[in-house]
Amino acid sequence: MAFIKRHAKVFLVLATIFIASTWYIVNRENDYFTHLNRITKKFIGEMGEKYGFSCFSIGGSLSENIKEISIKFNCYEKKSIEDARALEVNCIERLCEMINSNKKIRSYLEEFPFTNERVSIMICFSKEGFKCFPPEESISLVMSCRENLIYDITFNDQRPYQTVLREPYREAYEKVKGISSDVQQATLQTKYQSQPSKNNKSLSQENKRPIFNDGQQEALARD
Repeated sequence: MAFIKRHAKVFLVLATIFIASTWYIVNRENDYFTHLNRITKKFIGEMGEKYGFSCFSIGGSLSENIKEISIKFNCYEKKSIEDARALEVNCIERLCEMINSNKKIRSYLEEFPFTNERVSIMICFSKEGFKCFPPEESISLVMSCRENLIYDITFNDQRPYQTVLREPYREAYEKVKGISSDVQQATLQTKYQSQPSKNNKSLSQENKRPIFNDGQQEALARD
């Protein structure tokens, strides 16, 4: 008993640290940035292993809940428009799948199921050192912007990027997957219709914001 009295302050400090640590862990597990960070890290890792991509930017519209996500990659290989289309569609669909299948993050989504309109992925094609391939050999980048895919080339000089093709995402999806995007959307709705999000909202019900917000949430890359 005397020992406890002599060390009461030490026990109090240790108890305070323990309670504070427990509170931090519990709240961290309930933080949607934590869940999203885990998803994006897994996604970036998969894209690196499968396609050799390296990520250089993570952002989006993430204040209060998850409205939009943008990720940018480098790819050090030459790609045609057809190759870039397949990469872009497969990346977008994979990220949407990972988000929608994660029950912990579901209640923080602005819209559920989370669809391709809310995901922006840019893939830049260049040599090591970020020098672009000649335009006759490869496109320079492909990116998704809302409901379109945009393909650009550059000439390695002071001229700006030039868009060589802009196509609706639904058309790109059908070319890559061989099925209608309407069928895919209907399948998604059927799969998740019994698992609504607290924040469920369709894109038509909100004011659309610019999807690119570089650096806004760079902290996502750090866990």
